Amino acid sequence: MAKHNDLGALGENIACKFLVSKGLKVVERNHWRKWGEIDIVACATSGVVHFVEVKSTGKDYPSRSSGQAQLDDWRPEDMLHHNKIERLKRVIQTYILENDVEDWVFDVVIVYINKRTRLARCKYIEDIIL
Repeated sequence: MAKHNDLGALGENIACKFLVSKGLKVVERNHWRKWGEIDIVACATSGVVHFVEVKSTGKDYPSRSSGQAQLDDWRPEDMLHHNKIERLKRVIQTYILENDVEDWVFDVVIVYINKRTRLARCKYIEDIIL
C-alpha cells in the first residue's frame, strides 16, 4: 500500500474515533459507487445522517499563535475541489435514495498527524452546503 494510502487509512480511523467521541455512531465506512466514495457515514441520536469526508495530513496542526497561514501553504481541505464535490454529491444522492434518508448533513474532518510525536488533532467542519 502506498504511503499516502496508509496516512489516509490512519486518518479515517482517527476520524471515526473522533466522531464517536462527539456522540455519532459510525454506520458505514468507504461507501463506494463507481462514480465516487463517501469516507464515513455516521448517524446522530437525532436520526440525522452525517456524510463525512476525511482529509489527512502529516503536517503539524497550525498553531493559534502563528496567526493566519501563508498564502502558499497547502491545507487538506483545499483538496475538496469542484470535481470532488460533484462526485460526493452524486454518491450522497444515491445513498439517500437507496436508504430512504430524510435528514442529512455533509461534514469534513481534517486530521493533522504529527509523525514525530505520534499525536493527532482533528478539525471538524460541520454542515457544509454542497
